[in-house]
Amino acid sequence: MIGETTEDGVIRFIYKGKEVASLKSELLLSPSRFVWEFSSNYKVSSAEFPSLTLDAIKRVLSHPDLVSKEWAFSQFDYEVGTSTVIKPGEADSAVVSLPNGKYLAIKADANPDLCQYDPYECGKMIFAESYRNLATVGGKGIVAVDHLQFGDPRKPEVYGSFIESIRGMSEASRVFNVPIVGGKVSFYNENKEGNPIKHTPMIVMAGILEHEPIRPKVKAGLSIVHLGVARGEMGGTLASKVLGIGGLPQKGRLHEDLLASEVVMSSGYPFAKDISRGGLIGSLFSIIVKGFGVKINLDSIRSDVKSDFVKVFSEGSGRFIVLTDDPMDVIEKGRNKGILAQEIGSVTDETFTMDLGEKVDLRKEVSNYENYLEEMLNVP
Repeated sequence: MIGETTEDGVIRFIYKGKEVASLKSELLLSPSRFVWEFSSNYKVSSAEFPSLTLDAIKRVLSHPDLVSKEWAFSQFDYEVGTSTVIKPGEADSAVVSLPNGKYLAIKADANPDLCQYDPYECGKMIFAESYRNLATVGGKGIVAVDHLQFGDPRKPEVYGSFIESIRGMSEASRVFNVPIVGGKVSFYNENKEGNPIKHTPMIVMAGILEHEPIRPKVKAGLSIVHLGVARGEMGGTLASKVLGIGGLPQKGRLHEDLLASEVVMSSGYPFAKDISRGGLIGSLFSIIVKGFGVKINLDSIRSDVKSDFVKVFSEGSGRFIVLTDDPMDVIEKGRNKGILAQEIGSVTDETFTMDLGEKVDLRKEVSNYENYLEEMLNVP
């Protein structure tokens, strides 16, 4: 026998009948409460990332990936039975009420650009993104289906990407404990020259809510808190597509996604949005289009490279922005889960503006957000 269990929550080391050391057991079970400065060895320096410019920000914000899809949503009756509580596009997930008094959150995600870089990481990250999106309305993912759209599987590069994307989704399914219960495979999607479409696996996830969903609310004066770490993995990001830059592909860090989602889903903050397509700037834009402004201190954002470009445009895993009137509450809850959180700015009443050190008017980009689809489709 080398010891015994006790009920006082203290680990004691005894030597020759004397206590020589003791500590509370919670210190071994809880995440570190202090984080040193850190960086990652990407074999590149921050000088190799482009400088952050106003032109780059406006080009990314004007891309069709970030515009409103309201016209498309409105072609379908999404209020059948008047059970829709949060409409498509109103938040990161739609929510419907159930006859038993509970609520169901639903979201679909895909990222064909990332799948061109790394289909395995893509499979992980689209699953994680759906899980994060459910968390923003207070939902916890419980079940998923997939839709796998690829070219001719007789071509080795197509079939290899198909296998790798499934492997990524399978791994994420186990981490989040969300089973994939069905789906669909669509092969032979090619143009007349025989070129395949981009590999496009998609995940549709549903989550249950035991309480009223979190309906997004924005008002001037709320603090903006950033959860997670901006990383210099720019491959497959919207910025890499729009601005023509390369880089290492994003990597899914699924336990960061899981823990950060737990902070968000259980806290009832007035507004939460995951950081995905478009990076931080894409998430902040969802505040700006509601008629507000944002003021951000980029120096307060934790990143593994010293680059404002990365802080603004990286997408990556386990990241959210949260609006709150009590930023320390978010920061402490993040620490308790081992997730970095920092207050990075605030919402202002200066309509359609963004201040990253210099105030910029984004009315033109907001107009593009609201009208792009109708104008492109020549809708009368």
